[in-house]
Amino acid sequence: MTANAANATAAATPYSDPPAQVGTVRSYNAEKGYGFLTPDAEGAQDVFVHVTAIAGRQPLAIGAKVTFRVGEDRDHRPCAVDVALLPGG
Repeated sequence: MTANAANATAAATPYSDPPAQVGTVRSYNAEKGYGFLTPDAEGAQDVFVHVTAIAGRQPLAIGAKVTFRVGEDRDHRPCAVDVALLPGG
């Protein structure tokens, strides 16, 4: 596990109750347990996701649709939290 991935495993906390977003899995490395989500919102930047933030800790398929909230890791960097696969996603 890389240092960046290890930092993300620390308790990622959501900002004060942000609204859930919908996005697409842009990349995901199941062996390393992390990847990036592309929010559907116009102009939104990709968000880092760690396996510990995924419901059931299941690996994500590239192109899958998910819901998530943006939180921060222990170093106060943005990351996805409360990630759930959408039905049919």
